[in-house]
Amino acid sequence: MMYYSSKGEEVYLENVMGSGGEGKIYTLRDNADVVAKIYDKKAAEEKSAKLSAMVRLQNSRLKPISAWPIDTLHSEKSGSVVGFTMEKVFGKSIHLLYSPKSRIMEFPNAGWDFLLHTAANLARAFAVVHEFGHVIGDVNHGNAYIQNDATVMLIDCDSFQINDSGYKYLCEVGVMTHQPPEFQNISTFRGIVREANHDNFGLAVLIFQLLFMGRHPFSGRYLGEGEMPIERAIQEHRFTYSLSAKSRLMEQPPNAISINALPQEVFLLFERAFMQELRPKAQEWVLALDRLRTKLKACSNPFHKYYEELGECPLCEVESKLGIVLFNYTGVIPSSHRIFNISAILKEIRSVEGPVELPPIPSKTAVKSNPAKEYLKYRNKCNTKRILSLFVAVTGIVGVFLTGIEPTGGFLLIIGALAAEGFIYVSGRDESRRMIKKARGAFNDIDNQLNRYINEWYSAASDKKFNKAKSDLLKLAEAYNELTEKGQKMVRDAETNIRKYQLQKFLDSFRIYDAKIEKINHTRKATLQSYGIETAADIDPRYLAVIPGFGPKYTNNLIEWRKKIESRFVFNPNQGVDRFQLAEIHKKINEEKLKLENELSNGRTQLKRISEETKNIRNELMQKIENALKEYAQAEANLKCCSKSKPILLKI
Repeated sequence: MMYYSSKGEEVYLENVMGSGGEGKIYTLRDNADVVAKIYDKKAAEEKSAKLSAMVRLQNSRLKPISAWPIDTLHSEKSGSVVGFTMEKVFGKSIHLLYSPKSRIMEFPNAGWDFLLHTAANLARAFAVVHEFGHVIGDVNHGNAYIQNDATVMLIDCDSFQINDSGYKYLCEVGVMTHQPPEFQNISTFRGIVREANHDNFGLAVLIFQLLFMGRHPFSGRYLGEGEMPIERAIQEHRFTYSLSAKSRLMEQPPNAISINALPQEVFLLFERAFMQELRPKAQEWVLALDRLRTKLKACSNPFHKYYEELGECPLCEVESKLGIVLFNYTGVIPSSHRIFNISAILKEIRSVEGPVELPPIPSKTAVKSNPAKEYLKYRNKCNTKRILSLFVAVTGIVGVFLTGIEPTGGFLLIIGALAAEGFIYVSGRDESRRMIKKARGAFNDIDNQLNRYINEWYSAASDKKFNKAKSDLLKLAEAYNELTEKGQKMVRDAETNIRKYQLQKFLDSFRIYDAKIEKINHTRKATLQSYGIETAADIDPRYLAVIPGFGPKYTNNLIEWRKKIESRFVFNPNQGVDRFQLAEIHKKINEEKLKLENELSNGRTQLKRISEETKNIRNELMQKIENALKEYAQAEANLKCCSKSKPILLKI
């Protein structure tokens, strides 16, 4: 096939590399680094003018990050535009990177830090396009290609909105799962002028899908009535991973990484992108993601890089819940370079002596004390009043009998004596109540505190923590000795299930994203992806039943699609256990071995630390208990002193 360049030079095309909705991509006979796109239909006048403008506007900043048109192609000299040439793009579509299963096959050396690096480079590419006044427009999972060094190349540039000295050649297409809320209720993109702020929404979606490994930010469980498709969720700002998601009746899918796994700076960028009208610019993402790249740490899995301020690895947690691996590193089998002698380690662990048996503590009656001066003074005062009261009462009675006063006069004398005694009693009543209340309050406070110390003595100061830690270490040593047998059993199980594994691998090669399944459009595919359903192997009624919007009709369509694929499977009994499966078994055993070695190596130090901590706790608690016993004895003596010192009103 021969075409002409804009300068009338002959350009020879050879093989078809791929095809799309508008045309086909061809290799060039005389230039392996350049390819050509030829449209199926003759380009309209506006399209021709747009491509000519793009050729004129190409520069050294745009070419490294995009498949920007190099020159227009014509069916005859000075004829109409039928296509264009562009740099050959290497790499693979971005969705093959952020989807776990395809990543394992297509990007076997990629860890989470690679996804983060790619996200930053994607933002850089968007920033360059926006720098020159252009808008990508049709942001989606298929127009960014990623190379093995995380380099990003934007494709389908002929659909961009191009700014040519103020005149705008529009982008008239768009995938709604990556379009902002203001575009969700339109019927066509024709005539709509876009802005960089619209691109910034789609950029944030792609960054989210990279960092959250295929999950869509607006796909989740709707807690209200009816369905909540992604397009409606976008329009209503129902960001599933927002801290305010529950108030918007949204709940994130199960086994997804929490938004709290990211630093606040990055999280707030997502909140702005999905909840506000003015979204973060591409350069803001570059700065934030580059900063995050400097704050990563790795767990025992070298591909699990995560934010350094987190206590535990969120990727390990997801892998554990899902029972799958998120990153393929079968070629990187961790191994220990140190000599590990399990017998010597066990001897060290057994040799560590724990705290001696918990000694008894003194009883509450072990310490005696005298009342405080304040209470002794009060008691003496009460005794004086008591004597005076008795004296008055006795004097009155004796006076009646000795003086022989008439009955009426004697009765009055006794009444007067009793009144005098009552006055003495009443005058001391308020003080008595105050002193008793004070003494009882102090006694109750120290009694409660002493009881707390005693309870703590029998819990924190006991040897239970040490004994449990030692027992756990001995169990770990037992598990370590059984690792070889465990690995052999896993291989035997794999040999028994060769057919099942071959079928699984066969089904995993059919990706839902690339398939044509009745009624399963791009939005539903994104929803499936958000729930971890990527390939035909994942199609299971149990998993589909929990996905919002997937009733019997859509579920049956997916199951029928899987059945058709499964019917083409051919079992090969002569094929042994796949080498990747064996490598994965070896990796799992080695990971567990390294983990156990680390824990057992630190066992002796751990036990000594616990023993020392227990001794310190005992010393501190015993001192507190002894002090509290003294206070208890004092408070008890004060209370008894008050209780025995009440003024008494004699009854005649």
